[in-house]
Amino acid sequence: MAITARSIVSLNDVKEYLGIGRATTDKDAMLEKWIDWISGKFESDIENIVKAQSKTVYLGGSGEIWQIVPWYPVIQLATPSYDDVQYRTGATEDWTAIVDDVDLISIDAEHQDRITLLDGYTFPVGDENIKIQYIAGYVTVPGDIAILVLEAMQTMWNNSRQGGNQLGFGSSTMTTTLGSASVSNIDSGGRWNEVVRRYKKSTHGVELYR
Repeated sequence: MAITARSIVSLNDVKEYLGIGRATTDKDAMLEKWIDWISGKFESDIENIVKAQSKTVYLGGSGEIWQIVPWYPVIQLATPSYDDVQYRTGATEDWTAIVDDVDLISIDAEHQDRITLLDGYTFPVGDENIKIQYIAGYVTVPGDIAILVLEAMQTMWNNSRQGGNQLGFGSSTMTTTLGSASVSNIDSGGRWNEVVRRYKKSTHGVELYR
């Protein structure tokens, strides 16, 4: 299994953290699975993405000059082009750009989950009548998240056959041909929940929702 788009840390970062030489590759497949599992759990817990990714979303128009998008922080429009923000008047109608100049579309630095239109343009009210293509997430993963994932990898390693503990995890155990570990046993001293609270949608930074 290769590292995926959601993988928060790299394989080499993990191997260095665990003290495994880069030339030792027999455990790479297992470690990559663990990285993906832990990254997926963190994203699920915060209800958002971490690594910068391209997203296409279909939303109901707000009728306002701004539109809240589900994945943030917004980095930029996908192209970027004014065609990255479109609307349609009906389910069978063609998508049409709302504005004709990309400079009329603003990425809101204060409200990280918003895209704002300038010069009086608004997002037409409707049901899934807005299409936005953009890039969201972090180009550089925040240090506290990266460290948390590495700590979780260490815990899984210690509690696996590879780490020598060989604990039994019951139904929550995920097994590979090289070892087993549980993502339910990665919260050391409450640190996991602490970082999750910091980045969870309902508590992240400024007020994100009306």
